[in-house]
Amino acid sequence: MGRLATIPTVGALWGTHCALASQANEAASEAYREAQIGRVHAIGHHYYSWATTTWPGSLEADDITVGRVPMVSLRLPFLSQVNDGSNDAYLTARAQACAAFAFPIMFRPGWEMNGNWYDWSGPSNGDDPGAYIRAWQRIWRIFQQAGAANVQWVWCPNASSSPGGTTVTHANNWRYYYPGDRYVDWVSTDCYNWGDYNPGSYGTWQNLRNVLDPIVVDWKADFGGFGGSVKPFVLAEWGCFPTPGIKAHWITDAVAYMKTVGLHAVSVFDTNNSVIQGQSSISWNVDSDAASLTAFTEAAGDPYFGGTAVGGGSYRSKVLADAPYGYWKLDRLTGTYPDLGSGNNPGTPTALANRGAPALRPGLGSGVSFNGSSRVDLGLLGTLGSQLSAGFSVEFLIKMGSAVTAASRPQTAVLGTLNTGTTTGLIVGADTNRSLASAPGLTAFWYRNEAGVARSQDINTAIYDGLWHHVLWVCDPTAAADVVYIDGTAVTPFSTSNAANVGASANFGFALYIGARNNRGSVDQQITAAVDELAIYTTKLSGTRAGVHYAALTA
Repeated sequence: MGRLATIPTVGALWGTHCALASQANEAASEAYREAQIGRVHAIGHHYYSWATTTWPGSLEADDITVGRVPMVSLRLPFLSQVNDGSNDAYLTARAQACAAFAFPIMFRPGWEMNGNWYDWSGPSNGDDPGAYIRAWQRIWRIFQQAGAANVQWVWCPNASSSPGGTTVTHANNWRYYYPGDRYVDWVSTDCYNWGDYNPGSYGTWQNLRNVLDPIVVDWKADFGGFGGSVKPFVLAEWGCFPTPGIKAHWITDAVAYMKTVGLHAVSVFDTNNSVIQGQSSISWNVDSDAASLTAFTEAAGDPYFGGTAVGGGSYRSKVLADAPYGYWKLDRLTGTYPDLGSGNNPGTPTALANRGAPALRPGLGSGVSFNGSSRVDLGLLGTLGSQLSAGFSVEFLIKMGSAVTAASRPQTAVLGTLNTGTTTGLIVGADTNRSLASAPGLTAFWYRNEAGVARSQDINTAIYDGLWHHVLWVCDPTAAADVVYIDGTAVTPFSTSNAANVGASANFGFALYIGARNNRGSVDQQITAAVDELAIYTTKLSGTRAGVHYAALTA
């Protein structure tokens, strides 16, 4: 057996296949949904067509970075094309790629083989379950020969055979497709409530118990009969037809039933971007209506399914509870950094030397190490600039070297855009324009509207000591001074230059950068530091919330 993902002794792993039409790709879809529900999924489920060579790839790397275990479902061709050896080279290359990936992968080739809708099914291959078993075992042997011990084999019949239904003696029953204990790490099945969709072909409205119970009864009786071993059980796909007012109740009832079955993992089919069996797309997405999203969010937060404790979700949930305008975890190894706040402002990296820098603690994913010539471009951020005059907050984690002096550290920016006379400016960074005689770690927080009215505040708390620190700047333009919290505690300012009532502000005229300042279209003040978990709020967070956020990092 390959190295298994951690199997809970109590409860079940909470997974997803998430592909939303409103998002650019699966990675963005997963980030968007996780922002909504306030937690990271434990399993990220992805589908690939036969002969594709992109797995494992960026989606699986993203899973590992964020804290998910990837599950790969591979569509197979007609089984003769596997069994005759003509595709061994393709399978060998994918097996070698999985071995090189090194991290655990749940691998689910040729699922629902006891249906009649896929090329690899028994009914599509001469009603010969033996052909499926031979293909499975051949693929398994190729992966073993390639050294892909990190691959976990997920065998997945449909909950009801077609033909055959749940009749255990029918020749198309799931039991006749089982490859043997040696070749299987997880047993699984797929269950859907097709509800009002084409009832004549797909049945009627059913709760999850109606659909899943027959195969659960079979497996509880028979698993232990296949070579005497007990396999962990994953519900690899589940979903409900989107009938408003009913789907939410179905989700709540289904999740309650899942907790009674003895499942070890579940993975929702959360998509409105998929064509089912040649029919038009169905909204399997869990936010097809507001009540359904609420029901799903409550289920995802159930401690039985890992709640918010999975993948650093505790800190993330505290940030999202305060409704950030933008929130960038900075933990993606490839592509852009999703905006987990509004979802509209992805961060585009430039010349990043070290994506995936170690985070403050395990579970937060990773951060970015800026090297003095790199940055992340957040764009103009919509109407953010015009909202700052009412007060705002900026929050981030930072780790910067020690022994900082005026000579050794130039003026640098953690976050910055410099304005013209018609746009708003915002900078957080090291400030050497002020005396450093008694300020070995001076940090400046600066905000100016388009009329040139500015507020700035410096602190000399020595946060540049080679350790991670949590920083929260709360800017209140009506107050005598802003408040800066370091590691959950308000600090005394070194100096202030605060204009009360800055007045109305305009939108940014130049993109806001992380790791550098945008100097009216050119790049300067590029920082050398590790930065993580940056969020911008259009509200003034309280000292209590500063403490809550910091406590979530240290719990």
